[in-house]
Amino acid sequence: MMLAGFYEKEITPPIGGHMPGSFDVRYSTGVKDERLMVKAAAFELNNERVVIVAVDTSFKSTTLPLFNLYPV
Repeated sequence: MMLAGFYEKEITPPIGGHMPGSFDVRYSTGVKDERLMVKAAAFELNNERVVIVAVDTSFKSTTLPLFNLYPV
């Protein structure tokens, strides 16, 4: 039997709250577009587990490597 679980949580910093991830201390001054979320899906079948996590971030990047293209 396959087991599945799902979860989501809002991670938008509160207005006036500290925003980590910078060399300088930054504080939230508002929300530009919409709430920031983290979402996860977990699956288990025959003692094998897979977890997929999606995290909204507060920046946009034109390059986002999805896979390691070089053999390890």
